[in-house]
Amino acid sequence: MPRYKWYRILFKGKYYQLYTGNHDCYEEIDVNDIERLCKTDNGSSFLLTDASYHTSWDWLMPVIETILDKAVELDDLERYSVVLDNIPYIEQTYDAVIEFIDWYNEQDRFICASCGSHVDMVFYDEERDADFCNDCKF
Repeated sequence: MPRYKWYRILFKGKYYQLYTGNHDCYEEIDVNDIERLCKTDNGSSFLLTDASYHTSWDWLMPVIETILDKAVELDDLERYSVVLDNIPYIEQTYDAVIEFIDWYNEQDRFICASCGSHVDMVFYDEERDADFCNDCKF
């Protein structure tokens, strides 16, 4: 079973926190390091600048599935509906995903489970079911 993470990355000139699903990046992503090579669970790799969330259903669907789960978990059916209503159209779906990510990033959820620090980015460890800052993630 793949480990699931959320990361903030710079995409099209703006920071986003993207669910990476099977596209695993384990380190903090800095704006100056956006061309980081990321490895997938199957051993292949890609550059973050080559991410295809905005054009490929294979990239976007794991994000959508996680967003729908999070929207239900947070009892936010309006956001659930916005994403679900646009699924037939990848461009509109991508826009709805970005809108959700923007909203999600504004929530006060970036607190390290280990040290309690408020941080700009967290690493979610599925095995421990907790968020950790870059210093405490391993």
